[in-house]
Amino acid sequence: KNAFIGYEETLEQLSLKDNFLSDLNGLEHMHKLQVLHLDGNYILQLTASSFVLPQHNVELIDFNAAGHMNCKGKVNLQSRACWPDLKEFGLSCNRISKVEKLKLLCPNLQVLDLGSNNLSSLGGLEESGLSGLQCLRVLDVGQNRLNGKSLWNSLIHCPLFVSLVASRNLLQELPTQDIVGWNALISGYAQQGQAKEALKCFEQMQEDKISPDDVTLSCVLSACGHSGLIED
Repeated sequence: KNAFIGYEETLEQLSLKDNFLSDLNGLEHMHKLQVLHLDGNYILQLTASSFVLPQHNVELIDFNAAGHMNCKGKVNLQSRACWPDLKEFGLSCNRISKVEKLKLLCPNLQVLDLGSNNLSSLGGLEESGLSGLQCLRVLDVGQNRLNGKSLWNSLIHCPLFVSLVASRNLLQELPTQDIVGWNALISGYAQQGQAKEALKCFEQMQEDKISPDDVTLSCVLSACGHSGLIED
């Protein structure tokens, strides 16, 4: 827990891949982190309650009838976030089965890699672990046990979302009428070079009477180009 004393306000990038870490303890004071990679460890859950969040003292005050300020004491309040500047968080190949309240850890997160874990859900529609991640753009949840409903209900909370990798899950349906969601899924397959999966999504969205836009076509062409299927 004391390994990074003296670097709390300076360290911006940290990689601790392929070790034996089982939790996040010891990292909660690294306020300046922008990139954090903990891939290949033994972390079981990703929640704000997995360690004690930083706290700060706040004075409670009120005003009497004459307008004079009175101090009523102090109270400890939980800080808003451990890593307010964190943009990229890598947690692939761990043992994570639970994701909760990431907004309390890294509210400005843009890229999240949860591939190859033990996730069967990202939470419900109202209590998704991704709720409040208004800046999230890229999500990798490949090789988990997620179903379509759980996945898409979670992404509703991420208005800037553009890319998804969700291969090797339990997806049987894509319950969305949102072109943004389809584009994100096709883009994710394209980035992984999985042209056939991208084309299947493209065909499925048209069967569901969702008209592709310029972004959709660009993603499909990109997927085909990467896999040598551009003539198809």
